[in-house]
Amino acid sequence: MQTSFPDYVTKTLNILNAAGYEAYVVGGAVRDQLLGLEPGDYDIATDGRPEQVAAVLRNAGYSLAEKLGENFGVVVAVTEGRSLEIATFRNERYAYGLDAHRPSEVWYCDTLKEDLSRRDFTVNAMAMDSRGNLYDYYGGQKDLEAKVIRTVGDPRKRFAEDALRMYRACRFVAQLDFTYVEGNDAPEDVRGGYDEALSVEQNLRIAMEKAGKTVPEKRGRPFRKT
Repeated sequence: MQTSFPDYVTKTLNILNAAGYEAYVVGGAVRDQLLGLEPGDYDIATDGRPEQVAAVLRNAGYSLAEKLGENFGVVVAVTEGRSLEIATFRNERYAYGLDAHRPSEVWYCDTLKEDLSRRDFTVNAMAMDSRGNLYDYYGGQKDLEAKVIRTVGDPRKRFAEDALRMYRACRFVAQLDFTYVEGNDAPEDVRGGYDEALSVEQNLRIAMEKAGKTVPEKRGRPFRKT
């Protein structure tokens, strides 16, 4: 697959690779590129620890934002007047009922697959290397082609971890004209049971509560732009 990363992004990936580390563009930039859109920014994930990444990039002439993001394994590097967030592979755990937006525990992990598993939606859980190879463990490319928004794993868990993900789902539905689905549903399975008197957030909450049932009585219809 041909990439169109800006030179400063490809350069950074290659510098980390040359130092012996894995490095991938992850998240929204991969999604947007596959949709033929211009990404607003680029995030990089690597197996290098923050201190290792910082040392490699300093030696390559990058400037670093001191201490910014260090608690979450993120190095913010600046080159050619552009900034990049470079995050060490990590996973996280939420304390349900306490803080709905911040993980209570974050730890480093060793594989790209595990790092991508913590992300919100399948279309945001893809990665691409400097040669344009796509890494898609959770069906994000298929969902892009079907124009659906689907959580990585159990939707109840994903939304309980961070309620703002419901708003993100609504935003993606509105901006991309996608359909929100759950589990193994397809867009054509999602019909009926949508209450026009309720907000999209309230309908999403209802859908979240129904997630996981073998034979739900009703399903929400596609959320579309109004």
